[in-house]
Amino acid sequence: MTFLKSLTKVPNFQLQFFAIQRRINLQRLPSFLHYQHDLTVLSIDNNQLTGNFPTWLLENNTRLAGLYARDNAFIGTLKLPSGRHLHLEEFDVSNNKLSGRVPANISSDFPKLNNLNTSQNCLNISPIRSTRHYHISYGFLNDFNLMDVETQVQFSTKRNSYTYKGSILKYMSGVDLSSNGLTGEIPVELGNLSKIHAFNLSRNHIFGKIPNTFSNLHEIESLDLSYNSLNGRIPVGLLELHSLAIFSVAYTNLSGAVPPFEAQFSTFDKSSYQGNPLICGSEESAGLTDTQSFYIGFTVSSGVILLRLAAALCFNSYWRTAWFGLVEVLMLNSYYFPLDNVVTPIKSRWWRNLVLILIVWTSR
Repeated sequence: MTFLKSLTKVPNFQLQFFAIQRRINLQRLPSFLHYQHDLTVLSIDNNQLTGNFPTWLLENNTRLAGLYARDNAFIGTLKLPSGRHLHLEEFDVSNNKLSGRVPANISSDFPKLNNLNTSQNCLNISPIRSTRHYHISYGFLNDFNLMDVETQVQFSTKRNSYTYKGSILKYMSGVDLSSNGLTGEIPVELGNLSKIHAFNLSRNHIFGKIPNTFSNLHEIESLDLSYNSLNGRIPVGLLELHSLAIFSVAYTNLSGAVPPFEAQFSTFDKSSYQGNPLICGSEESAGLTDTQSFYIGFTVSSGVILLRLAAALCFNSYWRTAWFGLVEVLMLNSYYFPLDNVVTPIKSRWWRNLVLILIVWTSR
């Protein structure tokens, strides 16, 4: 810390990587960072940094590929640099106190952006002015191995929050906007993010329908829209998301039938739909649905059997004669069986008792 504070003059070095994290109470950035222009990875997590988000870090370091600034106390709006940033792939500002809107042109200003994490702030979502698709770059840095520096990224996906570090970051691509107090409808342009693997919009105040364009998220593995105020039906087009392993629309006020239990949707249990009383076809109402299905199936099957039997009897006289003979025998057996085994013994016993009573009475 003393060394960092002493760097007040223009330094005679240019760094490619700078990481200072794990809650050392830095509180403000070292001034020498104003003179750094070759940074490719910058990690300032867990330092209780305050004030507006330092957009100048992006302005000064146009080669920056990863910027990690989570778990600080940055306030104000999330401002983007004045020009396009052609190298940024990882951008994490989660768990700060940022407000305002997520910039609408973030996808065009950061054309290589794979992982964006703005969760646990107070941001609102804006329509993204872009028609392009996000592409994954599998070489995070040309001359730098993230595993060597063990940069950590916390990301909420598949109903849990995980911390990733090392080379696995080269294969991640997702957007985490959970717990931001987001309002408004989901922009249909988000369906253009066809290469992301995880998308988390849970625990916000989003309303409106799920965009049909979400069927374009062909590589999505985790889609979490839970704990919002959505309405309408779940788009049937989501059946086209063959990589989807985790899906949750719990407590979203959706209605109507769930998509057919086909492909990956046959693997989702009631937790994916719970808290939506107007949704039908989910396992939450499976007891009632299965019972109804049994009664309907039994009734239809019985009706088909009776119709086939009636048709056979109408067109075949031999079967008709045999059938009515069988019915006659069953009717006679149904009549005489209880008569011989129930009524007659009761009558015999009753008359026997009556005779005994009369004999006793007359003997007196």
